[in-house]
Amino acid sequence: MNKITIMGLLTSITLIGCPIHAQYQSKGGYVTTPQIVNHKEYYKRHRFVATDFDAWIALLGRAQAYETFDTLVETGKLSHHAIAREPIFINGRRFAPGVGITVSDINAVLVPTYNALAELKSIQVLDADGYLMGLTQNITTQFENYDFSYLVSKLSPLPLPITNSATRQELLTQLYQLIAYNHKVLETTVVDTTRYESRNDNIFNALIENMLGNFLGSIFTPDKTQINSQGLRYRPYVDIDALYPIPIGFSTYPYEDQRSGLYLFNGNPGSTTVAVSGAQFDDSSQYKVGAVMRSLIPTTLRPNGAIGYTAIGLDYELYKEIGNRHAFTLSFNGGQSLPSMTLEGGVGLTYFRLPEVSGLGLGLNTAFNWYFWSPVSLSTEASIAWNPNITTNGDLSLGLNLHLTNAVLGVGYKFYSYGTENQTISTNGLFGSMRVFF
Repeated sequence: MNKITIMGLLTSITLIGCPIHAQYQSKGGYVTTPQIVNHKEYYKRHRFVATDFDAWIALLGRAQAYETFDTLVETGKLSHHAIAREPIFINGRRFAPGVGITVSDINAVLVPTYNALAELKSIQVLDADGYLMGLTQNITTQFENYDFSYLVSKLSPLPLPITNSATRQELLTQLYQLIAYNHKVLETTVVDTTRYESRNDNIFNALIENMLGNFLGSIFTPDKTQINSQGLRYRPYVDIDALYPIPIGFSTYPYEDQRSGLYLFNGNPGSTTVAVSGAQFDDSSQYKVGAVMRSLIPTTLRPNGAIGYTAIGLDYELYKEIGNRHAFTLSFNGGQSLPSMTLEGGVGLTYFRLPEVSGLGLGLNTAFNWYFWSPVSLSTEASIAWNPNITTNGDLSLGLNLHLTNAVLGVGYKFYSYGTENQTISTNGLFGSMRVFF
């Protein structure tokens, strides 16, 4: 039996002789709780190995990918919109002509070959065993502080496969901080305290039990103090992407320069689309004409991420049945364009003009386009506009589109409904559309 079990038995035996034992049933036990009572940081001599620099080399590899990308554009192997003009080989991988290449594509195939450990030894920042020069065996194993600032000038001749001066300086700063930080040790003092905890419902009995239990605990299991030390490791945090701004904007039209989606490297700050469509239902028809004007959100744009944009839409809808129903909508939208898709949605104001009554209503709309294979795309659109005192209009369409440079022809199926609280009419049928990008 361990000490805590023995103490539990002794506590129970002691309480048997207690005058209150006739009304007492023990429900408690001993609990050991670790508590951190102190922590401090100090420096200690550190032997560097190659893996200490993995995170830093990953940053270097990202920077090399950007510079490789820039070189391919400057030499004409990549077009202005980052499309391969000829076969391009990067680390054994072939990029065919007409294929779009991103920085992330290059980063994925580039295998960093830079040996930071060897280079630091060559400029005598580290000695042959991987220790920092200047921290000799004569220095004590622990020291409260150390001035590592001399490393700034010591690292300046370090050869790096980078031409961008700002990137080089940032990488050297990160390396300096890594070397200094990896000498840090975090020391924590932990005290394991064993206390008796009564679970007796009677407050007086619980008090007696805790006093006797803690008295025995202080004899058999005094507090234990442990000192734990852990070497700290630095992870660079610089944003390499921010050091290589590559302008991204809207393409003039989807699949321009064989890139899917609505954005390109060195694209346009805005995009305008004019669309007309017609749908034939059983006993009625619907016609729509509209325009959407998109503008980039002025934020940092990344060559491998989504671009955000705002949009203003103007639409006119004519629904022909026994009487003509007109709807004019002004919408305010937001959207995101990914490499092969766009998602857009927003709110708007709709003016209804019906045979019996007219008035304003609110509207919601959303649209999704998937540019999955040139020159074809899939699209879905949904909208609803309502005024509870007048009418509610809603439609949902699924379409297949053929892209002819800046003109897009589409066919698909549409579900349409309108009505009031008392009556709703739903119908569906085929539709055709044409969109033109400017």
